[in-house]
Amino acid sequence: MTQKNENAGSNGPAFKYLEKYAKALDSSIRIPKTEIRFGWDPLLGLIPVVGDAISLVFSIMLLYYFLKHGGTRKMAFKMGGNIFLDATIGSIPILGSIFDFFYKANDRNYNILKNHHSQGLPNESIGKFALTLALMLFVLCVISLVAAYFLIVWIIGLF
Repeated sequence: MTQKNENAGSNGPAFKYLEKYAKALDSSIRIPKTEIRFGWDPLLGLIPVVGDAISLVFSIMLLYYFLKHGGTRKMAFKMGGNIFLDATIGSIPILGSIFDFFYKANDRNYNILKNHHSQGLPNESIGKFALTLALMLFVLCVISLVAAYFLIVWIIGLF
């Protein structure tokens, strides 16, 4: 089933909100006298496990709203893959924050949705699918975060 979601069009209020939210996580802060931008995601990643979990929850909420306001199953899997990669690699101490600084999964997901809308493509009705995908992704990422925590504890125990 396809639908046209006027509220989520590239000029709609929901779309503007999603853009603001994605940018806050990935590119809201600019390093003076450079074009380098970052957001709250890599900063939260500096707090071992807890910061990554908070960032993950925000990214999954954003994924859900992206898909709720227009998307396809193909987009859902691309976006979910971005979040999974961000959460998995992002959970590695220090290296993960550096990765978050450059990868910007939320900006990537916003751009996927923006490109979809700019092409005028129809949206699928995937509300339940989006929720299911978001929950499955959350569980997978939490498992990754728990594994990262135990890896950190094990490495610290070696010294």
